[in-house]
Amino acid sequence: MQNIKKIIYIFLTLALLGFITFLVAWQSDKAQIADLTFSPYTEKDLKESEKVIRDAFFYENEHDLEKLRELYSSKYANSDFRLFNLANLKLLEIKLPEQKNYPALNPNLNIERKNMIMYKVKYYVEFKDQTIEPMDNGEYEIYYFLIKENNRGNWKIESTGV
Repeated sequence: MQNIKKIIYIFLTLALLGFITFLVAWQSDKAQIADLTFSPYTEKDLKESEKVIRDAFFYENEHDLEKLRELYSSKYANSDFRLFNLANLKLLEIKLPEQKNYPALNPNLNIERKNMIMYKVKYYVEFKDQTIEPMDNGEYEIYYFLIKENNRGNWKIESTGV
């Protein structure tokens, strides 16, 4: 009889530990799901930042260097964006990436998380003279990092890359 009580006691202890482990894991999953649905951006932020990318593609196609520079951060003030060799540029898709951890931007920028956003952008590019370009004509998918310089103002493209 004593052995049966010990077995029941051990069984109940293991069942209680299993139930507690289940509850902790369930709460953790709920927290992760909540974190994935949290966004520091308003609808206005999302629309305005996407518009910056769309406008950049438009002005690149139009070879409008002045308007294009207005959409990029101040570090691009003297860039020519190699527009002289651009034949055609077509924006195919803009989407927020699955990952929520952004690669580090220059820490000297002191940009708050809510003032930086990253998009995955798919596009097609065609050059006048492909031999002088570091990439071929074709379809590409890269990230666009946008910021609000000095944590205020309009969205600006800070960098692009893989």
